[in-house]
Amino acid sequence: MSEWKIVDDVFVPEYLKTITITVPNPARLISEIPKMMVEIFRKTGPDLYEDIIKWDVSDDPVDFYGTWRIRDVKDARSTMWGTVIIHGKQNKKDKSGNVTIWLRGSLITKIPYNTPIDKSIAWVYTKFFYAERRRAYLAKAKEHFDRLENELRATFGLVQRIPKVEMAS
Repeated sequence: MSEWKIVDDVFVPEYLKTITITVPNPARLISEIPKMMVEIFRKTGPDLYEDIIKWDVSDDPVDFYGTWRIRDVKDARSTMWGTVIIHGKQNKKDKSGNVTIWLRGSLITKIPYNTPIDKSIAWVYTKFFYAERRRAYLAKAKEHFDRLENELRATFGLVQRIPKVEMAS
């Protein structure tokens, strides 16, 4: 059985969003990001993957790096993957430093087929019936990433926190 795979980026026309900030104690993001991702995407621990956490404390400033992914299964065909990557430096004495944050999201749709006729039916279904649903999934993912960006900035007092609004799933 073969499958037809469609991958859409959340931040079209770019594939990722970059945030660079200079703040006090930027290394605290290592512990804050997983909690934010679970809360904002409304997922549980098993849907969060902590891929890489690295520290280089041998020098001043301390260098740190982290990568997290979150999986949001939308339906039987589509899954949204969100990735947050951070890389920063923090002074050992006064805890000041800078951090670059990369946000990346993609919606992956997989439709299985057995024959060329099945593939044609899958194409028609995706083009005319399922496309609106996929656009709604992408819009919801964009909202989640915007909220994550606002929470990251609010952590350092760069913007005011937006009050939590109950969102329909």
